[in-house]
Amino acid sequence: MTRLQRLLCRLSASYPIALGTAYIAGKERPWYSITDADAVVRDAIVAEQTTNGEISNLLQSKSVKTDPFWATDWPSAQVFEGNLDSLIKRHHLALYNTRGVLELGCGSGLVSVACGLRGVKVIGTDFSRHALLLASLNAVANDCVVPFRYLDWHDLKWGQSCFSMIVATDIVYDLANHAAIEKTLRHLLEIKGTALIAEPFRRSGDIFIDHLLVNGWSVDAEPLNQPTPNANSPVRLLTISRKS
Repeated sequence: MTRLQRLLCRLSASYPIALGTAYIAGKERPWYSITDADAVVRDAIVAEQTTNGEISNLLQSKSVKTDPFWATDWPSAQVFEGNLDSLIKRHHLALYNTRGVLELGCGSGLVSVACGLRGVKVIGTDFSRHALLLASLNAVANDCVVPFRYLDWHDLKWGQSCFSMIVATDIVYDLANHAAIEKTLRHLLEIKGTALIAEPFRRSGDIFIDHLLVNGWSVDAEPLNQPTPNANSPVRLLTISRKS
């Protein structure tokens, strides 16, 4: 049994999977996805049951143990991928091949695989074990060597100041995670490092920017170009660094 077959077996034991295509690095490529994203949400709700059987609100809970949104390729990731060539040139991502670029909240692996296909050394991370399986599956399907690792923003066990560049897309929608994300950036980003976070102009993004500013970070926000003329998913890029 090949590695791709093993990953398919492990993931399909939990969720239905289909093979489609995604436009990555200038061409249509094979891409696996979860066909019933609602099943992921239902499982997350069950996982958030309290001891007395009541269901906690996933988006208002201060102790969210499960992210139910990893199974969808959100527009922020697609727009980020469409701008990746220019971002690689602007931020010299290809130069980070010693330690690599770190992705937070990799989900299906779209951004990490897009980086890997362009020759950028990258490590994809997620809190969801199923997301790591799906991302690994998509990397293997595209003959792309990208390692995917478990990372819990609320319980960091990685060494400090490991990366010069951290990227992420659509991870700041939940206000309850803002402090943990900021702590993760502070823990893993080198002193002179840069983080690039794409998000779709949500109010939660504004609040996250304010949180960063009061905690000693510099943030530049700019709209990203739409990857195709017919695309209509406004996304902004937050370029984050420590204040000098």
